[in-house]
Amino acid sequence: MTDNKRCEVCGAEIVSDHITDNICSLCHHLLRMGMPYGYLHVNKSLFKKPEMLQHIKSKDSIYIHGKIGTGKTWLMAAIMREAAAKTKSIESTGAVYVEYSHLSGLFISLPELAVRLRDSTRSRSDISERYLLNKYGKAPTLFLDDVGADRATGYVKEQIRAFLYLLIERRSTGRNLRTVITSNLNLSELAQEYEERIASRIAGMCKIVKMSGKDRRHE
Repeated sequence: MTDNKRCEVCGAEIVSDHITDNICSLCHHLLRMGMPYGYLHVNKSLFKKPEMLQHIKSKDSIYIHGKIGTGKTWLMAAIMREAAAKTKSIESTGAVYVEYSHLSGLFISLPELAVRLRDSTRSRSDISERYLLNKYGKAPTLFLDDVGADRATGYVKEQIRAFLYLLIERRSTGRNLRTVITSNLNLSELAQEYEERIASRIAGMCKIVKMSGKDRRHE
């Protein structure tokens, strides 16, 4: 093992004897969960407001909404990193190790899920709508990004709407399931874009968090 090898993303020490690239085991774990590489560096240290830190540390289902560029996916990424691992200190040696949840959760954006849903209807597809519903409906934690950004119309929009309802219904009635959602739409706008019962289910199972401020992507 290379001495003092550090993760190129988060700076953590890499403790594997089989380094395939320059990222640590936690970052590998987050990638396997579906987190985009560009969000791997996001962690709670980037948030200063006490209420944001509270959301990151909580185990609640959350609906995060706000205008484009206000940091919704950044907050989700910080929540995801916090949920993926528990850092514990070993008192006798002062060493620190990271314990990973067996199935911390899955990350996917609704536009990406819409593409997979569309692909599932092809005759030679190796996935089905039922497979997608089971995969994302049963995950202990689902991080669903960009709800409302699918831009679909007509039959495809109806297909997405029906699938989204089944997904949210399954997660709202499931046992010990946590759902974290981001959207540019508030719940009233979501009800208009999809349907009232989807917004109602989300309101019933999630804490509502509004992100405000200017578009940080221009900074």
